[in-house]
Amino acid sequence: MEKLVWTRLVTFFLILFSNKVISIAATVNATYPAVFAFGDSILDTGNNNNLLTATKCNFPPYGKDFYGGVATGRFGNGRVLSDLISHSIEERMEVWLPDYDVTFVDVYSPMLSLITNPFASGFLNAWNGCCGTGTFEMGAACNIYSIQCPSTASYFFWDVAHPTERAYQLTLALMLKNLNFDLTSYNISKALGRLNVTSLNLI
Repeated sequence: MEKLVWTRLVTFFLILFSNKVISIAATVNATYPAVFAFGDSILDTGNNNNLLTATKCNFPPYGKDFYGGVATGRFGNGRVLSDLISHSIEERMEVWLPDYDVTFVDVYSPMLSLITNPFASGFLNAWNGCCGTGTFEMGAACNIYSIQCPSTASYFFWDVAHPTERAYQLTLALMLKNLNFDLTSYNISKALGRLNVTSLNLI
């Protein structure tokens, strides 16, 4: 028990102080090679690939619409929400965020609105997954031998639990539609303004 407490404390302080070190070392012309997104399989971009677990998706047909049709470990047919968010922010930040902020964004309300009114967004199916029968397939059950829908763009879900790339794109568009909405303790337009983001490419 004591070891677990110490491990958590050390991890907390490493995360806390690593942010300060990065912000001190940051320069105007610096580039940042990664965005760290913590979450479940909705954000996962291959974290389970090297783990001994049945919850993997680094095999076809996962990734069929990803660059080169490569199954990278993303639970979906293409890019996931964290990929689209990263792509929408300019590649070079002109100013590094001076403070450390944690921002919570509601992803599920935009997704729920797309699921409950799928036809308005051009989805023909928002209740079954595109891979397999769409009722239980996920991970190893969604594989190269599974049947697939003819058009991923008309399905909200790629497998039984994970949206398609198009569903993620529309979710992000709804999240960013009104940049003045208040988050739990922060305003996304203020955060984007501090990044000097002048345009968002949601493709």
